[in-house]
Amino acid sequence: MPLFDTTEDLFGYSKKTGATKVPSENEILKVSGKYMLMKDAIGDLSDGKTIFFVTAGSWAMHDLLHYVLNITGPAEVKCFTWAVSIPGAQEIIKLISSGMITKCDFIAHYLMRKMCAEAMAMLQNHCNRCVGACNHSKGFILKNDRWRVSCIASANYSNNPTIEGGALTTNPDVYAMNEKWLNPIFENEDDFIGKDMISDYAPPEEKHTDTESKILYLVRGLPGSGKSTLALSIADEVYENDDFFTRGNGIYTFDPAHLPAAITTCYSNVKNAMERGVKRIAVANVFANSATMDEYYKLAALFHYRIFSIITENRGEHSNVHGVPPAQIQRMKANFQVKLC
Repeated sequence: MPLFDTTEDLFGYSKKTGATKVPSENEILKVSGKYMLMKDAIGDLSDGKTIFFVTAGSWAMHDLLHYVLNITGPAEVKCFTWAVSIPGAQEIIKLISSGMITKCDFIAHYLMRKMCAEAMAMLQNHCNRCVGACNHSKGFILKNDRWRVSCIASANYSNNPTIEGGALTTNPDVYAMNEKWLNPIFENEDDFIGKDMISDYAPPEEKHTDTESKILYLVRGLPGSGKSTLALSIADEVYENDDFFTRGNGIYTFDPAHLPAAITTCYSNVKNAMERGVKRIAVANVFANSATMDEYYKLAALFHYRIFSIITENRGEHSNVHGVPPAQIQRMKANFQVKLC
């Protein structure tokens, strides 16, 4: 049954039916019709089968999960999403209460603790683990004695009558891959910002002379000390946590709730610059202690960059452009660590 009673069929979805096989017999393409039943829109599962699908706003992620569980039988499930609505949470809880989900771990973006507080509280009381993380991927993985199933798609665990797409597969290797990145989130929860995933990545070996020419500068200092100015004068590309809070019109709006996302974004930008082989990269952040720099040291070693830590002083007593209160700067100053040898 369709989830949404929309009278207009603007894109002609009611005319779209069925599936098209691609060269591999284990890969199926599905374009759903607006009124297509799930059994026709997705079909059955078999070993090694992958279904690439596009919906017509016909279901949410929790509906697809319910359908798959009807095929596989009771299973342990790990769900991940950006957002979750109360109906989505209620459906998950029903599946847990009925025994279809024997163990449930649930990840949503950390902002959902506020934006979807009631739904998250409901899940917290019923799931084995319900955590917030810097996550935007959506889907689920499930396992029992018979099956290993993975789904990654664009749909959240919320009712939203829009076009969605994704892939559903019974390939056990895909399940293992997804479990590998999901487990660290549950283990570290708030501390996880996506950095553990580079642990077994090794870039190609480089000549020693090329390695010497690549430099990462960590420009440290309190607000107003000139970190950005110095970084721009010595590096080809400069990245800061503050970039996340600066809009296209140049207006800076800091929100502490978004700080984990800002840290992740800065780190990802530096990693991408290293992958592109940028010769001189600077990161201009407060970097009050070694713990805030450790991941950049690991990244520099991974991509064969020499690394220099530079501290800027505010001897001219310049004001900071972002309006950080003096009391907060004093706290930063009290916690600022310097290692001379």
